Amino acid sequence: MSSTLFYSFLSLLIWTPFAFGAVHALAYSLLALHAFLLVTLWMIIEGGRMWRHREVSAFVWTPIAVPIVLFLAFLAIQLLPLPPFLLRLLSPTTGELHRLFLPDASTVWMPLSLNPYATQVALVKLLAYTSIFFLVVNIARTRQQIRTIAWVIVVVAASMAVFGIAQRVLGIQTIYGLRDVSAIGNSFGPYINGNHFAGYEAMAICLGLGLLLSQGLESHGTEKRSWRQAFRRLPRMSFLQRPLLIICLIAMVSALVLSRSRGGFIALLAGMIGFVILLRFRRQDAQRRHGLVTILITMGGITLLLGVPLLIRFLQIFTGQELLEGGGGRLAVFEATWHMANDFPLFGIGYEAYASIFPRYQQAAELLQTYSHAHNDILQLLAETGRVGFLIVAVGAGLGSVRIWRRWRQRRDAFVQVMVPAGLAACLAIATHSLVDFNLHIPANALLATTILALTFACVQRSRQGEDIRPPQRGLWGRVGMRGAPWVAIGVMIWGGTVAVRVGVADVFYPQLKSPYKTHWTNQGDAEMRVTRLRQALAWTPDNPVYLVALGELRTYQAWRALVAKDISDDVKAQEIATLQQAAELYEQSLRQTPTEVHAQLGWLRNRMIHQLFGILPPSEDEDDLLSRCEQVATLAPTYPHIQYGLGDILLYSQDKMAELHVALPFFRRAVQLHQRYDEPVWNAYRRILPEAKALQNFARTMPNTAQGHLKIAQIIEDTHWPQARLHYRAAMSLSRSDPTILSAYADALMHHEDFVLARQLWSRYLDLVPEQADAYLKLASASKALKDDAGTVQALEQLVARFPDQARYESELAQAYLRMGKTEAAAEAWQRVVALKPRSPLAYVNLARI
Repeated sequence: MSSTLFYSFLSLLIWTPFAFGAVHALAYSLLALHAFLLVTLWMIIEGGRMWRHREVSAFVWTPIAVPIVLFLAFLAIQLLPLPPFLLRLLSPTTGELHRLFLPDASTVWMPLSLNPYATQVALVKLLAYTSIFFLVVNIARTRQQIRTIAWVIVVVAASMAVFGIAQRVLGIQTIYGLRDVSAIGNSFGPYINGNHFAGYEAMAICLGLGLLLSQGLESHGTEKRSWRQAFRRLPRMSFLQRPLLIICLIAMVSALVLSRSRGGFIALLAGMIGFVILLRFRRQDAQRRHGLVTILITMGGITLLLGVPLLIRFLQIFTGQELLEGGGGRLAVFEATWHMANDFPLFGIGYEAYASIFPRYQQAAELLQTYSHAHNDILQLLAETGRVGFLIVAVGAGLGSVRIWRRWRQRRDAFVQVMVPAGLAACLAIATHSLVDFNLHIPANALLATTILALTFACVQRSRQGEDIRPPQRGLWGRVGMRGAPWVAIGVMIWGGTVAVRVGVADVFYPQLKSPYKTHWTNQGDAEMRVTRLRQALAWTPDNPVYLVALGELRTYQAWRALVAKDISDDVKAQEIATLQQAAELYEQSLRQTPTEVHAQLGWLRNRMIHQLFGILPPSEDEDDLLSRCEQVATLAPTYPHIQYGLGDILLYSQDKMAELHVALPFFRRAVQLHQRYDEPVWNAYRRILPEAKALQNFARTMPNTAQGHLKIAQIIEDTHWPQARLHYRAAMSLSRSDPTILSAYADALMHHEDFVLARQLWSRYLDLVPEQADAYLKLASASKALKDDAGTVQALEQLVARFPDQARYESELAQAYLRMGKTEAAAEAWQRVVALKPRSPLAYVNLARI
């Protein structure tokens, strides 16, 4: 049975990284279920053996066992509903947020976590990793078992590396031919994000180096063996393993370099430095030192050979081109996360609740990207668990490091002397990479880090023969605790497995992550199918706020489309009103889970607005109530333009009197200032509700009183309101003091509306500022031609030809202008120049012959 557990665990290591890193809900649910089944089987075997034979527990309890249990208990506390007064006492900011955004906050008991569902799912993941940690520490009893686990990790990582290299060489833009990653740009191997692939490879490379240097350290004995015994031992012979290990390491290093992950490369470098420093403490023999130097030189050569794209990415940092990525950058996210941690100092926002509150702290620079993680696992841990949770993790890391260090210094086993530094180097590598990325939130990477840490403990906890070094538990309470612990653990595993099954089945019915395929049913217009699948998913996870908001949006949209239709019957209207009320209940249920989720707040407000429009609810007696509610919701995402626009749209629709009072104007103005693409939506929103004159007035007040603001107004209303647009063009010119961009835009608009006199003047002024712009000469000539001023046309074209004498097209334009004026000799000379510049032009020869 122990071998079954062992090989079942090895299968878990094999399939998780190939399942896109197990980042999808179905994959990490299967990961957790796999782990819980293994540990439950192990607990049943061990618990039954202790009760049947009255044996003392043989479990290996590492020094970090207590901090692990305390941290899991702390996360459970984050999920406990607390009375309002106690919640405000423990976390004042959380209590204040609930007071602002939860309608009945004074009576409802709420947990410390701002997203209890996400915290619960994350707790299940941590339980799975913890279970695997204790399982590996206890079942890896011999050197051969430790070596086998390490070999599986290295071979899996090398297979991923070969897969990724083949993708890059062949130019394949899909993963397994199923997932199109052409729009992502940095995918590699089976990972959608190449940075996370590099984090996995960095850990595996460190472990592989330890395996390579440990080859031949065990004695095989001198006794004679039969040919059958020798044949069975052939795959274990070190002279076969070394070449295979070297090939695997070369493949992994090459893939890491080709992934162009700067964080992954720095993590590998940190791991190698730590590995070398630790080996020097034990004064390894000269042969092993020379082997390590050779390996490092080889890795450096591979980096120099394949690392040009990686070097370019590093240079982009120093040139400032990519200092802040994605329009915002990690430095700004780090600062926002630090402010978040200071606002929730003791107990944090709730584990994995980061995405639910981060928009409140997001700076204006991050408009182009929404962050669901801090790209720094240490800062995110501090923000999500506060000082209390962070202290528990820090104490556990310190105790574990001290224990490993002391036991390693005491060991004389050469295998342990090499493999422990390799495991610590891998842990150092992933810790370094986690400073600039969220590798530990990728389930496959977190599982690998947990396994390597467990292998490191197993190396220092076991003797060469595999006996437990730790003395057995003594005393009544120790025996009772050891015999009862397996059954408690089984109960926890059953709870975690139940949650994992629910999450996985719900994800089958309706994927939480949006599919990138346009043909996928979740991206199709069949609303009824989506409603059905969402209801099925909610039946399994009724407290999932993602499903609640998605279903609320669909039901609200369906009701809105039906209610605005003409000739709707009373029965249909009553049915759609009931649908609208069901959507409101879904939104309210979601807000009880995550009151700071800004999209749920916006959807709820829009639903209430539709209620008022169709008289389902009476208009608010105090208009300031709705306005103050919108202002509060706006503080949840002050730099999200679509949220600001949505709030303005709700206020504009609610009551005509509000439109007269311009209460929507500040929200529309913020949306326009945050992103220019909201200019036209704001204009269309005003036109839907207000008369044209009033819409123009409000739109002009919404846009900034700058040259670019007036230019944008003029360009948007030019086709429908040319006189007003002309005034805004003039205002833009007055404010800009002859900005060439505004001059050309105004001149183009004048030509479009056939005001060629003023257009010609503006093109002349433009050419005084930008004389090298060829199109401006052509447009000046066109304006003169429209005014039937042949001399002006020829003059503009002569200036163009003089500035660009090598362009045959401009010479041909000038020749045609000469012909219109009757200057045949000048036209002939122009066509001859065209022939000289473009001797294969039939048109030039024909026109020259005609002359």
